[in-house]
Amino acid sequence: MNVRVLRSLAIGAVAVALMAAAAVPAIATSQRPVSEAMSGYMLGMRMADDLLNGSTFDGRCSAPSQWVSSSAGTGTMSHLGRVTWTTEHCFQLFAGTFGDAVLVITAANGDRLYGTYDGVMTRKVN
Repeated sequence: MNVRVLRSLAIGAVAVALMAAAAVPAIATSQRPVSEAMSGYMLGMRMADDLLNGSTFDGRCSAPSQWVSSSAGTGTMSHLGRVTWTTEHCFQLFAGTFGDAVLVITAANGDRLYGTYDGVMTRKVN
């Protein structure tokens, strides 16, 4: 996978997490739709010493993973205004999955939203 694909996965994962976070208010007595515009970049990747068998990265990942990547960015969200975000994921390349993902969205006033998510990697076929 190249950096562009990984960046797209990270941004896509953030979007999924935001959609999941938006579902929480729907459980309340009144609904408040959430909209956002975000962009970001990859901070880095830690690769497993043994790529074939993967690593749990000293317990960071619940399943043997080929790498852990971290990303960050900025954007605007309804109800929060200007925000920054960080995320980190464990990638299981041969299973085509990512998980143990942690997302932190910080509003301009310092309030934070915390989220977790996992997913499946797919290949776009033209």
